Amino acid sequence: MGGGGRMLAEALVRQKVERSQILSRPYVPRSQTKSFEADLAAGLISVVIGPRRAGKSLFCLHNFYPAQSAYVNLDDEQVNRVDDYDKLLQAIRTVYGDTKYLFFDEIQNLPQWELFVNRLSRQGYQLLLTGSNSHLLSKELASSLTGRHKQTEILPFGYLEYRKALQMTGAAGSLSDFLKRGGYPELVMKGLEPRGYLDTLVEAILFKDVVKRHKIRFSQKLYDLELYLLNNIASLTSLERLANILKFNSWATLSNYLQHLEDAYLVCTLHGYSFKMGEMLRSPVKVYAVDNGFYSAQINAFSENTGRLLENLVFSELVKKGFTPNRDLFYYKTRNAKEVDFFLRKGGQSTSLIQVCLQVSDPLTVKREIGALREAAEELHCEDLSIITLDENPEPCFDDARIKVRGLEAWLQEL
Repeated sequence: MGGGGRMLAEALVRQKVERSQILSRPYVPRSQTKSFEADLAAGLISVVIGPRRAGKSLFCLHNFYPAQSAYVNLDDEQVNRVDDYDKLLQAIRTVYGDTKYLFFDEIQNLPQWELFVNRLSRQGYQLLLTGSNSHLLSKELASSLTGRHKQTEILPFGYLEYRKALQMTGAAGSLSDFLKRGGYPELVMKGLEPRGYLDTLVEAILFKDVVKRHKIRFSQKLYDLELYLLNNIASLTSLERLANILKFNSWATLSNYLQHLEDAYLVCTLHGYSFKMGEMLRSPVKVYAVDNGFYSAQINAFSENTGRLLENLVFSELVKKGFTPNRDLFYYKTRNAKEVDFFLRKGGQSTSLIQVCLQVSDPLTVKREIGALREAAEELHCEDLSIITLDENPEPCFDDARIKVRGLEAWLQEL
């Protein structure tokens, strides 16, 4: 093996040691485990996507033939700079033998990775890939590996996983803590504060997954956009409004920057539902943080906005339960411009309308919320109506048997 090959093998030996260290950490089984194992049994290429530090590597190492698979971390520049993929395969054989199970972590860092993966698949390798850019992987997988891969999304802990983590580690925590600090695994299991941990993570994501990857020229504009959006979660906005506030000269640039932030799992945009696709695409969007901790880490206000945190948490938990934004999860505005926070659809049918409300003891607030629910229910022919509140034992000041009122924790437990 030449000098370059030796260096690759040495890097993989170091990563093998790191793998053992990762596997020694406490592991909280994730809700996707059963479906992931079924995908492996089908022999398809397995792809795990999600934010950085959400637990993708740990999930994969515990569930992808840990005793037999080779682990290649492509965040390592000593490895991802390889220009001859046969040398990489030879280095893998040197360190791991003739295994047919290959795990490539952060595959998007390898140039023309989809061609390499395609070749390995044809040669009979069982492949597992992870990536931290949802659009990049989806686009390239769709064009190169049509019908031969299955995708799993790993996000920060949902509430039930959060509770398992607390039980496992003996760490202190509560629903209030989860609401404010979010569910990033390391933050939860080590009892860290969002500021410091998550703002550093945001900086790394912006630089590695956006500025560097997309060769962003006006990086300060990107940072301004990210900070504004995270400070205004659960609020309606539009490209026109954002361009005016942040002084973007080009709507196309602004649109691209917003898409980059979504692809990198920092924010998510939600459209209002309409029976007409054109109207839906032109509707203002509501912006949510992928994790509540991002808001707590980046907020500039003197006091937190609990209402925004509550709505953001409901959104993120719905996503973790399989509702895809703008496909089967929307907000809704009635013909009289009354807003309902979430409208859920499955199989082309209306299933649920959800309103998020801090308390149900204020008659004026409740009148507004239930008025929107009733109007939306009539327009969308939807019978499942809910209000989710922070009240532990909500006693609504209205009488409407159609509308179920749930405390947040009870809703999280039954979701």
